Formats: sequence, structure tokens, C-alpha cells
Amino acid sequence: MNLARMIALGFVAGSVLCAPLAVADETDTASSTSSSFIDAILDGEFSASLRYRYAHIDQAGFAEDAEASTIQILLGYETGIWEGLSAFGQLRNVSVLGSERYNSTVNGLAQYPVEADPDTTEVDQLFVRYAGLPNLTVTVGRRKLNWGNQRFVSALGWRQNNRSFDGIVVESTPVNDLSFRYAYSLGVNRAFTDESPVGNFDGDFHLFNLVYGGLEHGTLTGYAYVNDFDDAFALGLSSQTYGANFTGSTTVNDLTLGMVLEYAHQSDFGNHPSSYDAYYFRVEPSVSAHGLTLRGGLEILDGDGTNSFKTPLALLHAYNGWADQFLVTPGAGLQDVYGSASYRFGSDTPEFLDGVRVTVAYHDFQAEESSMSYGTEWDGSIVVPLGDHFSTSLKFASYSADGFRVDTEKVWWIFTARY
Repeated sequence: MNLARMIALGFVAGSVLCAPLAVADETDTASSTSSSFIDAILDGEFSASLRYRYAHIDQAGFAEDAEASTIQILLGYETGIWEGLSAFGQLRNVSVLGSERYNSTVNGLAQYPVEADPDTTEVDQLFVRYAGLPNLTVTVGRRKLNWGNQRFVSALGWRQNNRSFDGIVVESTPVNDLSFRYAYSLGVNRAFTDESPVGNFDGDFHLFNLVYGGLEHGTLTGYAYVNDFDDAFALGLSSQTYGANFTGSTTVNDLTLGMVLEYAHQSDFGNHPSSYDAYYFRVEPSVSAHGLTLRGGLEILDGDGTNSFKTPLALLHAYNGWADQFLVTPGAGLQDVYGSASYRFGSDTPEFLDGVRVTVAYHDFQAEESSMSYGTEWDGSIVVPLGDHFSTSLKFASYSADGFRVDTEKVWWIFTARY
């Protein structure tokens, strides 16, 4: 997305939003925290975060393993509020520390496996927000979006270069327990950065969520995602998706029983070169007690052999295995049968263990159309909080191919600091 185009959109929308303020009674707008525009600028707050990550990838077919040592730095500033208006800006820098021994997708080092974390400096977020009307917020500019379980809309927080959306977001809670949000984006900035010919998406992206939280044991979300891609390399991603998600839990004695149910239908839209219909289904029961959570699930992304259900704006790393073998759904679809066990140490353990979380997961992948085996995967992680501002974690993923892609092993060590 051209940044100048995005900033121009922000100025136009900002002018529209500011116009009624000259005649609006102050009692009709949100309470102002700053008495003047200048005070709002000076009353703001800085934010900063640092994330170092070391990745080691051993992938069949490559003579050399990849080693990626990268650091992400985010620097942000949020203004105070004046007449319901505020603004936020954030810069992102990703740098390689030491030798560059991995394929970042833009550095030309194709002799190594891919770890898609190019070094770059970009505007991560830049937006104006208006919250001067009851139960309504409008944001214009470049913004990260993490909606629901991030299966369809995500800022791609796992990658060092995050995903952002250029456009307008409207959020409202018209009545108790009911909220909706709508986003229109004309450009999506991806992890591959502006240097890549396939780095960003241009098009018309309409994203809609309606969330009802008034159920006794859960939340029901209905959604619609209508995306028309303009880029030649992405025309096959143009689609319209409509679905619903129920996420809930109930307590029986010392047990917490959870359930996720989700179904969606997807079909071609706009610039898609062919016609297709596909469905998405997920069922995920879980049980938790005394820090231990056991989870099982079945996730299906339908495919007809050529076209398949796709989620190009999702947090893909969180689904279908951490080895990232299914970032694009195969034409024959995907059936993922999985299970996981996670344990969080509590305050009744030694102090150095308090808050530590250990997770192990297993996946069995098959083609949805033919039930052909793709492969299996083991994943594991340990996350260690280090006070209020720091944390460290160790993750691994081991994918064993059986008819799809190749054997792949990945290990990450991560250190994070936030202020």
C-alpha cells in the first residue's frame, strides 16, 4: 500500500470527522483529557518493545541449515484526547544480528530454508481515532487488527514484520452484550515488506464482525469477509466468506469444560479467475483443572482438487502446526486432527516456576478430498515470564512428511521486553 495514499485518506477522513466539532456541544462528546490540541500532543505517552529471536531450521533438500538471528524494535507514541480525537504512530525496525544465514524471501539467499523475517524499517501503525460519540469509535489510517481467534483477521504477531491494514475501522456497542466492527481496507502490508514484489496486497477488503456476549456459557460471533485482490499473484485469493463461531465454557466441580465450534462457507468473488465453493469446520473440546489444560480438535479446510478454503489474512502460525507447512491450503484441502496438553505453574510452586507455561501438541494431517496422508507434526514450547516487562521462550516444531512437502525441524529462542 502506498503510504502517501494512506496518509491522504487519513487527512480526508480526519477533515470529515473534525467538521462537526465546531458546532457540537461539549456535553455531547466524550470527556476530553486535554484542554487544547497542543496539550493533547504533549500529554501523550511513549511505548517501546524489543523482541530478539534466534531460529534454527533443518529442512530436507537443503545442504545447509538456516540460522536467523533478528531483533524487532517497536517505538510508538499515542497522543492525549482532544474533543474526542487522538492519534497513534509507531515505527518498526527489524535488523539481522550477526551472519545472515537464512532466506528472508528478499535477500536472495535461496541456498537456505525460509525464515520470512527481512530486515527493514517501516511505519508499523499511523492512525487517527475519533471517539466523541457514545458507543462509537472510528479509526482512519494504518492499523493492526487482531479479531477474535485470529483465524481470519490478524496482525501476524508471530513474524518480526507484522501485518497492518490501511483504511477505516468502525467499532460500536449499540446495546449491552452486542458489538460490531467493520473495516474497509484498500491495502494490506505483509511480513515480506515493501522490498518484495509479493510483499503487500492491494484491493478492496471488507471485514465485518458481530459479537454477542450475552449467552450464559459463551460468546457467539458472526462474520463476513469479502476480499477482492488486485495483485496478479493474489487473484486466486479473492473470495467471500460467511461464518459463525461459538466459544464457551462451563465449570463442573473443579473442572472447566470448554468448547469451540465454528463453520464458514467460502466462494469466489471479484477478480478470482474461476468458480468454487468450499467450507471450513472446527470443533475443539477442552478440559482444564489445577493449571493443566487438555485440548483436542478437528479442523477441516475444504478443497476440490484445484481450489480450496483459504485464510490469507490469518495468524497462520497458530494453526495447523508451528512448522508452517500449511500457510496456503493445498488444492485437495486439509484435515487436521490435533491434541495438546498445557500446564501453567501456579503460586504454590517455587517462585522461579510461578507463571511458567509448558505446552506439547501433536497434529495428523490429511487431504480433505481424498484422505491421503500429508504427514504428522510434534510441537512444544516453554514460556517463562521474567517480571513485569520481560519474558523468554523456547519453541520447537518437527514435521514428518508423508506425501506433502518435506521433513522439517525448527527451533526458536525468543527474548521480549515491553515498556
